[in-house]
Amino acid sequence: FAGLREDLFSGGIQYYDAQMDDSRMVVAILRTAAAYGASLASRARVAGFVKEDDRLVGLRVRCGESGAEFALRARQIISAAGVWTERVQSLVGDSGLSVRTSKGVHLLVPRHCIAGDSALILKTAKSILLALPWRKHWILGTTDTPWALDLEDPAATQLDVDYLLREINSVLRAPINRSQVQGVYVGLRPLLHAGAGETAKLSRKHKVLRTRSGLISIAGGKYTTYRAMAKDAVDLAAQALDPSDLEKCRSAEIPFVGAERFREIWANREALALASGLGAERTIALLERYGDRFLDLLQILQRDPSLRRPIAGAEDYLAAEVVYAVTQEGALHLADVLERRTHIYIETSDRGLRASEEVAALLASVLGWDAERLAKEKETYALRIAREFESEKENTDEKANRVRVSSEGASNPFHFLNTFANRD
Repeated sequence: FAGLREDLFSGGIQYYDAQMDDSRMVVAILRTAAAYGASLASRARVAGFVKEDDRLVGLRVRCGESGAEFALRARQIISAAGVWTERVQSLVGDSGLSVRTSKGVHLLVPRHCIAGDSALILKTAKSILLALPWRKHWILGTTDTPWALDLEDPAATQLDVDYLLREINSVLRAPINRSQVQGVYVGLRPLLHAGAGETAKLSRKHKVLRTRSGLISIAGGKYTTYRAMAKDAVDLAAQALDPSDLEKCRSAEIPFVGAERFREIWANREALALASGLGAERTIALLERYGDRFLDLLQILQRDPSLRRPIAGAEDYLAAEVVYAVTQEGALHLADVLERRTHIYIETSDRGLRASEEVAALLASVLGWDAERLAKEKETYALRIAREFESEKENTDEKANRVRVSSEGASNPFHFLNTFANRD
């Protein structure tokens, strides 16, 4: 690891771990659920619950697009609401799981900034610091500090960025400066709260319980324990159902959408690169993003070869991926594509502003936007990014939060939930 200062260590231990792409994983989970009969309601929020004889029998849901409300009835209701766990429980009038929210800030810098191929784990006075090689970048993180402000759009401060750079620079031969930081993202961890203490010392384990009214709540945990968490929650719900209607949990055997034929297609990647004309590097990147659904992407390219062009300002992505995000993955807004179907938002130094021009035009052509809607989408995204850059100049959470949830943001009709939570 040539980039490390040799005077700081006498040896090391190397081991292996997994990497994942959280945006792609979320989409894969949702599509897999839909394939097994689940009904999905994107941008829908719980507005309240329906009770009969003090027992839950349903919930009221508000559509984030139209503002309309509708009711759903259910024999069992599971709340997997992360940092919103206590808020959901309060809508029922129940107590249950107690969650403390921890803010984690991460930086992306280009791969050439650190000379090394392995990930690094470093212990700081406040938390564990990771330097992870990820695609063409290093991910540096994370902070672990309490957050009691706006849950939908947590903010990084200048002090957060300075802290991460200071800690990683303390072990590097060639320091990283602020101008080399290409991306900053923030997530909120829902940590189970069982008394006082720093968030860094709270358990990362999960817990599931049934509240007095019958609501099942699950909180805590991490992406790496996702399937165990899901099984525990559904098993508890199943206890109140007719056993004859149920099968044994098969989660451990079920591949996500994109995984079923992945090994076969991966083994044939060189031939696919040649036949598609995309080249080896591009083909591998697309296979890692879409798995065996790469073949669906090829069909889009065959129907419209012009979509094989790289997106201006985000050349690692193809125009076809924007069309795919709408037609196959339910994207409705500019931010959906830039932040939650791709990682253009954190992989480009301008947070996707340049790319937003072409991406918005592609969305308009597929979704039938008129000129007013197109302009509004671009204006909304540009405003959000401007506030984000401003908030990162502040030195306290309170000041940074005020910038992020300014009056302009409060009137934003496309305000969205933060989906980078629990990325670690």
